[in-house]
Amino acid sequence: MKVHKVYKVHKVKGNDIRLYKLYELSNFINQFSMKIYSFCVLLCSFVLVAPVSTFAETHVTSLDTGGPVWTEANSPYVIDDYLYFNQANPLTIEPGVSIVGGSDSNVNIIFAGSSTIAGTPTKPITFSNLSLVEVLNGTSTIQNVSFDHAPFELQIATATMDHVTFANADKAIIVRRGNLNASNISIASSTYGVYSQYARPVLMYSNSIFDRITSIWSNFIGKKVMAQAADDPWQSHVTINNSSFEDTKYGVYNETMNVVHAENNWWGSDAGPSTSANASTSMIYGPVSYTPWTGRATSTPSCCSSVLFIPGLEASRLVRNTRLGLSTTTVKLWEPMDNLNVRELFLDSAGRSIQPNIHPNGLLDNALGFMPIYQKFIQTMNGLVSAGTIAEWKAYPYDWRMSLTDVSRGSIGTSSVIKTIESMASTSKTGKVTIIAHSNGGLVTKLVYNALRDRGQANLVDKIIFVAVPELGTPQAVASLLHGDSEEIAGGIVLSKSTARQLGVNMPSAYSLLPSMGYFDLVPQTIMSFASSTLAGLNFSKYFPTITTYSGMKSFITDKSHGQVSESVNIPVTGNARFFPQAESVHSVLDNWQPASSTQLVAIAGWGLPTLTGIEYFEKFVCQSISLFGLVKNCGNELKYNKKADSGDGTVVFQSATYSPSTKQLFDISGYNKDNHTNLAHADILQANQVEQKIKQDIGAASSSAEISYFSSSIPADYKFPPNLVIDVYSPVDINVYDSYGNHTGPIPSPVPGSDLTFYEEKIPGSYYDVTGAGVEVTLPVDPTLQINLDGTGIGGVAVDTRITDMNNHGETVASSSFDGMIVTPITHMELTVGTTSNADPYQMIKIDENGDGIFDATATPGVMPNITPEMYRQSLADSIRVLKLDPRDERRFLDRLDKAWKSGERNKNSKSDKDDKTWQKLLDKRVRHINRKNVSDQNRREMSEFVNEMLDDAGV
Repeated sequence: MKVHKVYKVHKVKGNDIRLYKLYELSNFINQFSMKIYSFCVLLCSFVLVAPVSTFAETHVTSLDTGGPVWTEANSPYVIDDYLYFNQANPLTIEPGVSIVGGSDSNVNIIFAGSSTIAGTPTKPITFSNLSLVEVLNGTSTIQNVSFDHAPFELQIATATMDHVTFANADKAIIVRRGNLNASNISIASSTYGVYSQYARPVLMYSNSIFDRITSIWSNFIGKKVMAQAADDPWQSHVTINNSSFEDTKYGVYNETMNVVHAENNWWGSDAGPSTSANASTSMIYGPVSYTPWTGRATSTPSCCSSVLFIPGLEASRLVRNTRLGLSTTTVKLWEPMDNLNVRELFLDSAGRSIQPNIHPNGLLDNALGFMPIYQKFIQTMNGLVSAGTIAEWKAYPYDWRMSLTDVSRGSIGTSSVIKTIESMASTSKTGKVTIIAHSNGGLVTKLVYNALRDRGQANLVDKIIFVAVPELGTPQAVASLLHGDSEEIAGGIVLSKSTARQLGVNMPSAYSLLPSMGYFDLVPQTIMSFASSTLAGLNFSKYFPTITTYSGMKSFITDKSHGQVSESVNIPVTGNARFFPQAESVHSVLDNWQPASSTQLVAIAGWGLPTLTGIEYFEKFVCQSISLFGLVKNCGNELKYNKKADSGDGTVVFQSATYSPSTKQLFDISGYNKDNHTNLAHADILQANQVEQKIKQDIGAASSSAEISYFSSSIPADYKFPPNLVIDVYSPVDINVYDSYGNHTGPIPSPVPGSDLTFYEEKIPGSYYDVTGAGVEVTLPVDPTLQINLDGTGIGGVAVDTRITDMNNHGETVASSSFDGMIVTPITHMELTVGTTSNADPYQMIKIDENGDGIFDATATPGVMPNITPEMYRQSLADSIRVLKLDPRDERRFLDRLDKAWKSGERNKNSKSDKDDKTWQKLLDKRVRHINRKNVSDQNRREMSEFVNEMLDDAGV
């Protein structure tokens, strides 16, 4: 907003300033004013030594106008003096600034000359507790401004008003010799709405200064003494339409003979305005054209409905109340601090919580304080309420473990969801509520809306905005249920897969997220495939070679021949058959759902990220461990699975997210991530700036209706998805990847001391990090500039598989490579690099720095064992101890024991004892933090010392 900076302020009455400006009073008046001003300066000097408030506010006086820019950060600006702004030095006032009268509220603000006073729909400028805000001379634009206990006067000026509110004033708008064109104005709780005041011509009775002053005052306060001709140019011209007058005695009071045009307004009654002094509706006085008028429905401002937000699965915090004597303790279980928290959320086979007194407790705004989920959305909604754009917003956190039916009947606080919507609608600016739903929240929304429709209250819902909603389910839910796959919170916290699927197997909500019957009609793709009818000793002949139907998927999930939750997470668990009927019943309603004509539906769906559409089962010959002496142990065929991918938001394929008849808004999340060097996906899609802007547009709260980048109504027909690199690494290593911008994807130190969760980050756009049963799978864009590091975290053998996948062909593998036989210690560093072959898979070499000294000692290529000698391996083991810089006596003791164990092992290379196998399997399962020679931490010393000591104890030395 631009207005004009105070260049001189006189402590005089408001009318004195007008007389000075309008009629150019003599130096006598000016000198008299300066004397009063000098007294003000003296008085203000005493006021300024008073204690200063500790609130974030800026006091404005004639001596200190607050600087050339008034900012929202320094708001509110408290006016302690009469202020007069002019054209000499413009002052910029930002949207969102609040201007209030100080302890002496009898103060005026005058803007002289042309000016613009403009906020935004979400950040209006507010004036409150002022005796007058005046625009004098020139042309002014006033929009998105709120006046409360602050009458506005337009004098000898032209003004355009749009989206301005007035409340609690004797005269809300006063027009004297002005031209006002106003629309979308709301005037409430005022005696006079628009007061078009009669302005007397100036009559010169005498040339003396005394007579001039007397004449001016008598004309301002005297009665009209002559008839005024119609359309008198000396008088005001006022037009106000598409506006509302609520609780005003006089909507328009016109003292002039110029007609005030006030058509198409709401006057507090469907009967229109009244001329009766006893009317309950707004009255008019004088020449006013008010036909036609509007009813409340058409006159109510379109912006904006109050908002109810329904979050996604696992996006509500869950707590448990426990009694300790006379007090109650609340323990947070989700988001989890460790796997033990999650185990307290387990349910029995009937879907009932094992632990009592678990209930929701707010949204997951910023998981563990470092992973924002709904943080930006919450800030946006709070901002809309603070700005007065919406009356209120509420969230509906719920116990996401329960069935959709149970959740849709839940409560917000002490009120049911239905009662909450009724209450919100009663105070909403539109009399309606907009529901915004993320992910699983969209399925909940459908059932809540149906309950409203059954009660004849569908018209209470203005709009429904779906964000990444799996309307027909999603194949990712299959992998999560069977294998605990991708059970993390927004790409940052990983539960153990065993714990995750133990929670999911008896969780009714998990079955509603499985692909429904309708999904298979919409997306006719293979959801499961098998390399052979028998894999790793499991008989899949019943399903071989593919599953392409709902009944086949259901049969596979409920097949009891697979395994139990205690077995390897690569073996699919047996699901709970009793939850399928209720999921099918719900989807028979949800899959055919559409809102009433009175409710607009918008679907925002992410696309461009590899999103699971199917599982490919195969078997792989794996040696689970390599002994201290390089001996291969525990080899055999294991069941493995790869994930086929198509386009979506990383969790939900876009076809499911845009199923209902709706306004479809497809968000190119891949392009957004690439351009902004970020990596948002399904869980944190609401953190995207453009998604925030689109939601504002959808609810009518945006300052612009212009197209928003990365959004379209469909995926471009000629779009080609870039290929992806998928790397499967089998322990014991960490994989850390860096792009050319320094973004990192890989594990990070735990921010929670003592937690047994795995923490990682996915900062490279288009990357995924997934902890599998015996290692890690990372998905990356094919990019030769990526730095791909493999860092040892234990003692044993490492295998690496790479695949290039084509999302243009449903994620089919177009090239693959396998690297085996690499032996690592906690100081081993390896790099996967681009080879020189013409193979479709460019990743054809791994360079190995066995002892972490910065010099590569060996290389591995696909299908070829690396040239790592036993001596290199033994030296790396010894160096792992030396780099710790332990006490010399402890170091010597470790090295001596290591040498003794090595010699003993050389004499017994052919040992096949069960004890030996169990020893090395335990070591394989135990991981430490990778040791960087140049930066050895105390944690390195503690972990490695315990690890080596246990290793040597088990070796019997």
